[in-house]
Amino acid sequence: MTTGADFSGRVNEAWLAQQREEIIEAELPIVDPHHHLWSHTGNVYLFAELLADLASGHNIRATVFEECGSMYRAEGPEELRSLGETEFVTGVAAMSASGGFGATRACAAMVGNVNLLIGARVEPVIEAHLAASGGRFHAIRFSTATAWSSSGTSSATAPSGRSTPAAPSTFSRKAWKISPSRCCPILS
Repeated sequence: MTTGADFSGRVNEAWLAQQREEIIEAELPIVDPHHHLWSHTGNVYLFAELLADLASGHNIRATVFEECGSMYRAEGPEELRSLGETEFVTGVAAMSASGGFGATRACAAMVGNVNLLIGARVEPVIEAHLAASGGRFHAIRFSTATAWSSSGTSSATAPSGRSTPAAPSTFSRKAWKISPSRCCPILS
């Protein structure tokens, strides 16, 4: 089976060229709501690769970075290691905001990772992400294991055995998101 990437960090342009779609409503402003940046052994997708994708001909005005477990700090308290990803993405966002890489504002908002099972220690961790992000940190994606029953229902089970993590007071219990009205102010 032919794949689009050989996981060497190189894009397979011949594979991508197999299908080209006409751009409809090229002037329509778009916010790309979900992308990642990473550098894993044999698989690289960083700012240069994102910029190439953003140059597709669509009017992409901004993007939202979604956490992917990349660029975590190698040292320090476990609950602060994901702060490395927020710091990294903030740097990419600052590069984009300079205007030197085009009009699109990459990483204008971000969704990060915070362990919501650490109890009262979660508030300062969230505050650290907010401070490091330059106002771009808007939500938390915290994954738990999900077990599906034969009836088709599911229950989230956190590693500690609690049925669901307690959302901090600054978050909606439904989505654990921060100030939805602040998300992507570039289009407000």
